[in-house]
Parts: sequence; structure tokens; C-alpha cells
Amino acid sequence: MNEVPAYLKGITPKPTEPSLIAVRDKAKEVQTLMQEIKELEERLAEKGKELYHLTRVILPEMFNTAGIGELLVDPKGNDPGFVAKREPYFKANIAADWTSERKANAFRYLESHKAGGLIRASITALFPPKSIKEQKSTMAFLRKSKVEFTSERKVPWTTLTSWLKAEVRSGRMPDLEAIGGDVGEIVKLKPLKED
Repeated sequence: MNEVPAYLKGITPKPTEPSLIAVRDKAKEVQTLMQEIKELEERLAEKGKELYHLTRVILPEMFNTAGIGELLVDPKGNDPGFVAKREPYFKANIAADWTSERKANAFRYLESHKAGGLIRASITALFPPKSIKEQKSTMAFLRKSKVEFTSERKVPWTTLTSWLKAEVRSGRMPDLEAIGGDVGEIVKLKPLKED
């Protein structure tokens, strides 16, 4: 195992005023960057809605009014030429964030319209630690029953992180590469609460 870094052992140098000023300035830089990212994400979401409205509402209406299905737009300056083409559009998705009631209604609808065969069931079983025998017997049963399944071994990241933290705090540094670990320090900014 590797050596536990000094900063995780609680060894820190005494701060000086110039170093505090530099740290404060860098923390302000992080705050500014976080705000810029938030604004860009908001702008991206707005542009996505604008693009959807133009391509799914405005342009189809204009193409229909003009009586065209396709339009050639010549290149101009740095803008490349392109062909704008009206096409049928189809999309259906029973979204993961729908309520269970809405999902159930969608499945009932499909079943009542002879499309129940589209529905797939995914069953996830989380076996407790040290249950290798139960895991193997369950997989053998599924194979015998000719049920298609996938098997994946995993450790929830929260569990692995708790273990890593306990190991480091007890003076043992695990192989970070082997477990996809990262040990270090982070500075998080928390907005001040307004009174």
C-alpha cells in the first residue's frame, strides 16, 4: 500500500496573510467559473427549445405553406450550403421519470392494442455480500428456464467510497488505480445564506 498524504493526517502549515489573499482570489475564480457554467447550461437549454420549435413547428408550417418538401440553401461566406428537407418524424418513449401510474397506463395501452410484445421486463437483484452460492444457483435457474439475462458484479460507489475513507483514515492507502479511487482534497463553494 502507498503512504497516506500528510494533509489527510491533519498536518497543515500555518497560513500567512498573502497566502490567504491568494486562496480567496482563487476561490472567487472558482465561484465565477461555476456561475458561467450555470449560465451556459441555461442558455444551452433555451437554445435546445428554440431549435425544437424551429425544426418541429415553424419550418414544417413554412414548408407546407410554400408547398415544398426540400430547399437548397447555397453557401455564403463561412456558412456552408445545405439542403433543408421536410420529413416525417416519429418518436415514442415511456420515460424513466414518468410516474408509475403513467407508465402502467402506457403498458396497458400497448397491451390493449396488440403491442404488448414490445414490453421488456428487466429484473435487478442485489445479492448481499458473500452470497456467491445464491448468485450462481439463481443464474443456473435462469439459464435452465431459457431466460435471457445479463450478469454484472458491482460495488455501489457510496459503499466503495466509505471503505476507501475508512482504510485511509486507519493509515492504509489502497491501490487507487485498481479500485478507480481518488484521494485528495477539494474546495467546495457554498453560497452565503441571505438573512
